[in-house]
Amino acid sequence: MRLFRIERKSRRLSDMAETDAYAEGVLETKDLENWIASRSHQELFRRPILWICKQDRPTDSDRSDLLGIDNEARLVLLELKRGTVGIDALTQALRYLPDYSRKRRVELVQMLAQNVNRPAASKLPDADFSSDDAAQKIDDVTQGATEINESQVLQLLGADFEPETLSGCDYLNRACGEGRVLRVECWQYHLFKDEGGLFLSVTQLIPQPDLQQEIQEKRDDRRAGKFKRNPVKMEFMRRFKETLRNAGYECWGKQGRSYSCFLRIGKGGDLEFGIYGNPYLTVRKDAGYKTFNLNKGNWREEEDCCWYDFGEVDLSEERQGTGLIRRLLKLLGTIKVSTGKKSPRR
Repeated sequence: MRLFRIERKSRRLSDMAETDAYAEGVLETKDLENWIASRSHQELFRRPILWICKQDRPTDSDRSDLLGIDNEARLVLLELKRGTVGIDALTQALRYLPDYSRKRRVELVQMLAQNVNRPAASKLPDADFSSDDAAQKIDDVTQGATEINESQVLQLLGADFEPETLSGCDYLNRACGEGRVLRVECWQYHLFKDEGGLFLSVTQLIPQPDLQQEIQEKRDDRRAGKFKRNPVKMEFMRRFKETLRNAGYECWGKQGRSYSCFLRIGKGGDLEFGIYGNPYLTVRKDAGYKTFNLNKGNWREEEDCCWYDFGEVDLSEERQGTGLIRRLLKLLGTIKVSTGKKSPRR
């Protein structure tokens, strides 16, 4: 990467000298982490990120660099190297990311509020908040999202990357599919200097910026109508997913689909429950379930799926919402997984 200085009087461009962290005595914890954290809630990485803590200990033997949350309510774990990012940085982050993925909103608020009591080496700059202020900061960056940390973003930042690291990150993104659970980003930083001091720039390597831009534009379109969403339906879906998880079912949401979620019975494939209009449950015929008997009562059959119509339900009435959840749990008990057939997982 090259950076040019504009000479306005002569109307010429002149090269700015690129340097490196080692030559300038730049350190990871003391310098790079503080520089990144000073941009809290700003768009250094193309969207707002609120940094929650630095140099945190997810386990007794591990220490993470920066932990934050972005404007899509995803947990962001940033691992940085002042030199080349090797495959060990990726495997290290993946080792303790599962622990962070279980953090709920109240725990993240506590972590941010505890910054005021942290030692200088692990303290975020300009982030001394009370518990109430910390909660408000998280609400601000997530635009009041009711569900936090449903998916995670792993960011790797370094001066260069080993080919194996880039290959591993690209594979994880393709395997996870559209970042439903995990998204991995690789960012390369550059340092430049002149008589005025040091300058930092960052470039996204993975996912490719052109694809990222297209995805971001679509997300911006979705967020434009975020506050038009029905709070009654949002609260019902939160309660619905919590109840199903407590009942032992896999259940997850998907970005941009606030009024539906996916669930799974045993080793079967994905089922979709939604409340667009009348509440419904969709069972695809290729999802590994016995659908030949799902054609009675409120079941409807189409070419590639069967779907159940729960009829009209007033979700503003808590009793009706609770009744709908009970009916769904009872219905799930009647759906059987096919034997001897491997179900597709999307």
